Amino acid sequence: MNHDTDIIKWQPMIGISLGLHLGVLVLMIFLPGFLSLSPRVLPGTVYQVDLVSLSVGNGQKAKGGQTVYDKNKVLKPDLPAKRVSEDKIRAEEPIKIAKLTTIIKAEKEHDASSSELIKEAITKIEKEARTAKQAKQEEDRQIEEAIAGLKNKPITGSDSGAAQANAGVSGNPGGTPAAGSSLAMQIYQSEVERWIFSKWSYPVALSNQKDLAAVVELLVRANGSIEKSSFVKRSGNPVFDASVLKAIERANPLPPFPEGLRKSNDEFEINFDLTKVPQ
Repeated sequence: MNHDTDIIKWQPMIGISLGLHLGVLVLMIFLPGFLSLSPRVLPGTVYQVDLVSLSVGNGQKAKGGQTVYDKNKVLKPDLPAKRVSEDKIRAEEPIKIAKLTTIIKAEKEHDASSSELIKEAITKIEKEARTAKQAKQEEDRQIEEAIAGLKNKPITGSDSGAAQANAGVSGNPGGTPAAGSSLAMQIYQSEVERWIFSKWSYPVALSNQKDLAAVVELLVRANGSIEKSSFVKRSGNPVFDASVLKAIERANPLPPFPEGLRKSNDEFEINFDLTKVPQ
């Protein structure tokens, strides 16, 4: 009996508790949606923008709820990077020019050294040519002085022999020619000697043997051809004597007799020694 009384006493309180719990549950469910639908008033100026009515290009407007894209502004997706093989990378590597630079430098140095050698050779040749030219000029000057001295001096028998000895030649021992004929022949013999010496070449090994000398007798026609040649005195060196005969052979024919010399032929001697050849 008492138990039933207690149950009746607690029934109102249980009903109130259940009502409160149901109310709280309803508020938790419906209150967030109600708050989101109610407009929020912000202080200041309010701007309203109609996004739906904005132009979508070419005069068209977007319909409600439709997504519009500009086909000219659509970004293309990034393409995946291609993997390049190591062989291709090695093939595309820049060519190294260090070795080429070294070769070019070596060639330039070689060209420079070659140019220097050529210049030295040219300088040496020019120097030798000048020396030979000066020696030739000196020889010509001495011959001209000897000829001038013979012209200005009366020639006697003894003077004729002395002049012939100085010129390195001697006249025909047979007969005594007239003064004019002897002078012309002396000049001619000097020219012949110079002409033969210009054709004379001897081995370099003999250049220090200044004591070598040979005498050759020539029989020459008026037109300059050598009719006969023979040794009056040999040098004792076969190589030297052979070079003398070779020079006479190269010099044939000799210059013709001068017009004032009335002879069909003449015989005279030529002295060969290394002191008369310009070095």
